[in-house]
Amino acid sequence: MSDERIALMLDVLGRSDSPIDRATLEDDLYQALKDDLPPNAHRAIVDVLALFQQAESIASRKGTKRGKGAEVLNLLNFTNAKWRHVKARNEILCRVIASEMHRRDNQKLTSALRDEMANLVATDPSEISKIWRAGRKSTLAIVGKELPKKLVEDEKTALAKLSEKLGNTRGN
Repeated sequence: MSDERIALMLDVLGRSDSPIDRATLEDDLYQALKDDLPPNAHRAIVDVLALFQQAESIASRKGTKRGKGAEVLNLLNFTNAKWRHVKARNEILCRVIASEMHRRDNQKLTSALRDEMANLVATDPSEISKIWRAGRKSTLAIVGKELPKKLVEDEKTALAKLSEKLGNTRGN
């Protein structure tokens, strides 16, 4: 996951705390379509507007709000949106662990490093071991040496913020 993607994700998480006016957003999206956009950006905006239309169609049908809400969640595949943020957090965590292991000249996850990471993301050390086992192979293929200290500090800050937003993630 790139640094830009992490920064954007944190920006989105921060923006999600305040209400968004759907009508204004739709107007902004239609206005953006008038601009000369790259094909993938144009397609993404059209897809978002199509999702709004589909959700509005579901909302206008007969039925209970609860039933319609479940349909909208299924439409958006948001039955469990938290998993995406947990996945992103775990990827960042594995990058930090790999870099710290290279910095400390260790070949395996030590208990001191595991405890440090557990404190950072506010979970059990055993959960850190599970996360590392699941992401070790792919992370070590990407992180072949110690990452720059500033990058690791930024990623640790991102981990702490993501973990705070996620709350208790034990058992995920």
